[in-house]
Amino acid sequence: MADEYAPYLDALNGDTTWLHRAGCLRITPGTHVDHDARFYSNPGLYIHTNSGHISTGLTQVLIEKSSGYIRLYTDGAINGVPIVTGDETAAFDRLMFGASGGNEYVNIGVSDPSGRVDVSSQADYDSIASRNLNLWIAFHSPLDRGTTGGVSRLDLLEGRIDALEGSPTTCNYPPPA
Repeated sequence: MADEYAPYLDALNGDTTWLHRAGCLRITPGTHVDHDARFYSNPGLYIHTNSGHISTGLTQVLIEKSSGYIRLYTDGAINGVPIVTGDETAAFDRLMFGASGGNEYVNIGVSDPSGRVDVSSQADYDSIASRNLNLWIAFHSPLDRGTTGGVSRLDLLEGRIDALEGSPTTCNYPPPA
């Protein structure tokens, strides 16, 4: 049914342009290194690229100390729909991955058959790291206002252009009261 929940969920309103980022993270053995007060880096956790693993729009991967999540940064999405899945190595080890995204990054939680895996713990990280463990990532963000119901990158860009040109703004920011 059209408009059953809200206009921005209506599949018939197809005027939203989407920006897609995708790629592969590899989790191999490595030792945590203090990146800063909030994050570890680990040389074994990286954005994996080669002729068979192409990544676009993924810029940095770290481990958040306070949550134990993997934090994957993108090239600047304001909001989006992240999708993460493990490869066959993860499946054989019964690892699960869950993504929460938006605000220029994706948080990725990890679990195994015994429960939550806190990858900020070196021991927990070591328990899942493998020579060939890949996470496949897809991250989709609305690029223009379409039917998203919120402020988009295009809205912000139009407002910035109008301000620079000195013309009246057509930007939808801030949203009308």
